[in-house]
Amino acid sequence: MGSRRFYRFSLGAQSERVEIDQIFNLCEGIMWVVIALILTIKALKQRQYRRFSIWASMSFFFFGVSDFIEMTTGAWWEPWPLLLLKAVCVASFLACLVSYRKCKAG
Repeated sequence: MGSRRFYRFSLGAQSERVEIDQIFNLCEGIMWVVIALILTIKALKQRQYRRFSIWASMSFFFFGVSDFIEMTTGAWWEPWPLLLLKAVCVASFLACLVSYRKCKAG
């Protein structure tokens, strides 16, 4: 087995070991939540794609939440509700893409 990379973070009197994949999931979760906020702001400013932007922002927000949960579980497929949440988010992204293309085309 390969060796795991750990980083040590010190928060006050406590010191905690954090794996590199946990750091990646944290950064990824923050990125998805920021994208959700940007789409929410866009939905408030633009009327034309408001429904699409709100739906997409909710999808990105919950996808970010799933990455925060993944930080604690260590796997995207365990527990099964996490896998289900990610699958619903991906399906939602695809539905948003199809909806957006239809809206742009016609």
